[in-house]
Amino acid sequence: MGKNFAEYSDADLYHLVQQKGRDAEAAFTILYDRLSPRIYKYCRRVLGHQGLAEDIFQETFIKFYKSADQQDRRMTNVAGFVLKIARNLCLNAKSSKYYGLANLEDFNFSTRGEQYEDKELLEIVKSAVECLPIDYREAFILRDYDGMSYPEIAEILSISIPTVKIRIFRARKKLRKILSPYVNDLSK
Repeated sequence: MGKNFAEYSDADLYHLVQQKGRDAEAAFTILYDRLSPRIYKYCRRVLGHQGLAEDIFQETFIKFYKSADQQDRRMTNVAGFVLKIARNLCLNAKSSKYYGLANLEDFNFSTRGEQYEDKELLEIVKSAVECLPIDYREAFILRDYDGMSYPEIAEILSISIPTVKIRIFRARKKLRKILSPYVNDLSK
């Protein structure tokens, strides 16, 4: 394999995957390496549960790979397409009757130390984000955690740019309200 696929665009790599030729596996591997950190972070932040996020993350890439057989047109926004798959799977998982049940492995039994307060504050912030309505949380995570632009978020969520801005504004407002008792407590 004398080709340097790392220089190919996402769209060109996806096209190679669609062709199912001898370069398809290498092209998929490059796409996976490029997109997986972003997709995993999204799943983890939206779901708030590591085990479930890992399952959804893997299922996302399985569906993405299988989509190459079903897509007959040229893909232009591969990252957005994969994120949309992850989003739909996350929404399905959150609507499951088993979502929110805690695993024993999620509980950390530790002694109080200097890092305890930092971990506790981080958990409070994570919990606050999880308390947001899913519409607000998705827009907030895509903007503030993943650094996506308003047009990118609008495309992924299939909503208008003004709606994206409103959801992010309301998410931040709700987070301030949720976190204000903790912030006030810390400032004392």
